[in-house]
Amino acid sequence: MALENKMRLVGGRFYQNVRRLLKRCRQREETAITPDDVVQFSSVLTLDAPEREVESLLPPQEGYEQYRMAVHHFGLLGTLGALPLRYTEWLIDRRYRYGDESAQAFIDIFTHRLLSLRFQAWQKYRLYINSELQTHRALPAVIPAVAGQLMADTTQRSHPACVGLLATPVRSMVNLQHLLQRELGMAVNIQPFKGRWQYAEQAHCCCLGRSLLGDNPMLGHAYWDIQSGFHVQLGPFAARQRAAFMPGNEQYRKLTQWVWQFAGPLLSFSLELLVQHSGQGNVLNGSRQLGWDGCLGNTGENNIQRIYLAECTGPYAS
Repeated sequence: MALENKMRLVGGRFYQNVRRLLKRCRQREETAITPDDVVQFSSVLTLDAPEREVESLLPPQEGYEQYRMAVHHFGLLGTLGALPLRYTEWLIDRRYRYGDESAQAFIDIFTHRLLSLRFQAWQKYRLYINSELQTHRALPAVIPAVAGQLMADTTQRSHPACVGLLATPVRSMVNLQHLLQRELGMAVNIQPFKGRWQYAEQAHCCCLGRSLLGDNPMLGHAYWDIQSGFHVQLGPFAARQRAAFMPGNEQYRKLTQWVWQFAGPLLSFSLELLVQHSGQGNVLNGSRQLGWDGCLGNTGENNIQRIYLAECTGPYAS
């Protein structure tokens, strides 16, 4: 039978046909829907062996506000029903001898409830179905939770494809590079072991006595630690994107949040921006700031300006 808008059965499969029907109705409404809102299930009165799970799907007609789906499997009547065949034989006799369908309508009340709950149980453990039929999508929160990376701040959640990079016990600079490339949408290059100057606290300083120089104590309050810093290079990218990566702006905060979440608060990093210029208008006439959107001299054949931020401040800094 031709259906409204040429909607047809998909291979006679129960779950997929109900799924397509709900998805189609979901596109018309913004609220989540269940099978009870859309379709009325019923059993098929036959003693023949069914070739498919769903016999027919009728569109809403006059006097009916819902679709009507006749189902062979998972119901109460028919050769595959839960009730004995004697009930099906009796209902067939009532229909063709007396034209009485009231008994079948009563049993179909329980058939509809049984099939509706069965579909919702099937849907519960298939997250891709929930994303199609529900307003709230749980999958972006479930994947980070399983990996131990669930955060209350939704703006700091990574793409589900990046969760595996954060879940590994040993985090490499290569994984950080892939993470930033996906989140920022541009080329990223990371150079490890760039080092930085560290300053010893007063409590860790001591006077020379029985200690050996080069073993425990040191001279002065500052020392160079090559393992505590790395260098991040972004770009090249268009000049109009430069301001977003300056300290205090949105992309800069996003970058520092991801780096510090990945590497931890004990490591510092420097940032280098490769800004692609057109090669024209590089004039200090008061409209440009030196080191921000203006530079002295020629930027080279590639017209790339390098902006270097010595040490970036993470979200944990006071």
